Order: sequence, then C-alpha cells, then structure tokens
Amino acid sequence: MASKKKSQKSAVKLSAEDYLNIAWEHHQAGRLLEAESLYRQIIEVQPESANVLCLLGIALRQQGKVAEAIDFYDRAIAQNPDFVEAHLNKAQVLLDVGEYQRAIASYEQVITIQPNSVLANNNLGWLKQQLGEIDSAISYYQTALQLDPNLLETAHNLGKIFTETNQLNEAVACYLHALRINPNLTYSLLGLGRVLQQQGKLSEAFNCYQQAVELEPNNPEAHNNVGAFYHEQGNTKTAIEHYRQALSFKPDLVDAINNLGHALVDVGEFQEAFWCHCRALELQPDNAIAHLELALTL
Repeated sequence: MASKKKSQKSAVKLSAEDYLNIAWEHHQAGRLLEAESLYRQIIEVQPESANVLCLLGIALRQQGKVAEAIDFYDRAIAQNPDFVEAHLNKAQVLLDVGEYQRAIASYEQVITIQPNSVLANNNLGWLKQQLGEIDSAISYYQTALQLDPNLLETAHNLGKIFTETNQLNEAVACYLHALRINPNLTYSLLGLGRVLQQQGKLSEAFNCYQQAVELEPNNPEAHNNVGAFYHEQGNTKTAIEHYRQALSFKPDLVDAINNLGHALVDVGEFQEAFWCHCRALELQPDNAIAHLELALTL
C-alpha cells in the first residue's frame, strides 16, 4: 500500500514537471494565458513551489495584472525568503508603477541576500536619484560601476549628479568613462561639453558639441549647446542660427526658446524676442529666466 502511494506521488511530481516544461514553452513564445493556466494547475499540486509562484507572477505582470503579480511574488518569497529573482521581479513591478519606497525596500532585501547584485545596486542608485537622496544615489551607482564597469547609463547618471552638485572633476571622469564604453554617445558628449565649458576649457567643450552635432545633426540639444557656446563668445548671428535649428527639431525646447530670445535682444530684434519669452512662459509658466528676459524686452 505504501509503495503504491509512493508511486502515485512520483507520478504527480513527473506530471508537474511536464506541465512546467510546456508552460515555459508557452511563456517563452508569448502565449501568456496558456502559460498562466498551466502554472496555476501546477501550483494546485505544488503550492510550495517558489519557482512556479514566481513564474506565474511574471506571466501576470506581462499581462498588466500588477496587484496579482505582486501577490504571487510575495507567496514565492514566503516559501523561500532568499529567492533573489522573486525580490527582483517584485521590485521591478513596484518601480514600473511608481511605488518607489516599496521598490527600494525590495532592492535592499536583494542586497542583504546578494550584496554584489549589479541590478539592485544600479536601480537603487536611480531610485535614490529620483527621490533627491544624492549621497545614497552616488554610493549605489559607484558600487554598481565597480561591479560592472561597462554600465554606460550608470556612468552617465553619475556624471549628471556630479555636474548638478558642482563636483566638476568627478563629472568629467564619469562622462569620459561613459564615452570610453561608447564614443558616439551624444548625451554624454553634451554633458562633458557643458562641464568643460564651466571649467573654462572652451576649445575642448566646443569639440564635444561639434562631435555631438556631427553624430546627430537633428539633435536639438546639441544645436542649443553649440548656439550657447557661440553666443558666449559674442558670435550672436551664428548662435541664432543654431537656436533656430534646435527649435526646428524641437519647437517646445524651452532652453532654446529663451536662448533665442536673449540673442534677439542682443541684435535689437525686440518684437521677436518678446514673442519667444511669451512662448517659453506658455510652456513653463514658472520659468524664472523667461520672466526675467521678458521684462528686458518691454
């Protein structure tokens, strides 16, 4: 009798494994409803399977069933508190729906289990950056970059933070790090150019802007930066040409609108300058620069 029960249990287990293989094939092929149905059948037989609970959570998340997905990730974690994949998937869902504090808690749990998780450290850096917790963001980003020096976006994000906190040498190092990974990264070239310009390294800054324009001739930010550079050097006519080019590619780029208005004042085109700053305030009513520049045109 005992032998018969053991044989039945073994048969059920094999059947669950077969179901799992089929479910996974459906899942990989994007047949999410079929995968979900089979995962649920397996869970009826093996409710303690953290792996299947997590896979069901993933299938539900891919269908946009966020609350139910989180519930199954939690069930997987209850079965195996050290299941890193479940914590990571839960954190990603929470991040996607803007539940930043809960996402942070999940990523921190991952780091408790697996301190060298590049993904958890990197995403914690990004979350802390969004919340204005700059010191924490820097620390997590630096850890992620030490673990994986090829994290291009991480190097760039660190460059942005260091620029915003006026740590210009550190910012330059980070942008150069990003550009070593991808020399054609336009936004890192622009970031580097702005920092070099702040440091008074004008020819180096201009080279960065020119490279960015050559790489992406239709990039509005690149033309705006080149325009600002020429404007600062007193070449207002060329600056205006670049501001207009920037706005031809992105008509609502407020920085370029303000810059164009300022340049037009310099050449005595007060009427058009007035309309530029009115347009900037239409787009951003609280823009202090537009308010100031508008007053100068009256």
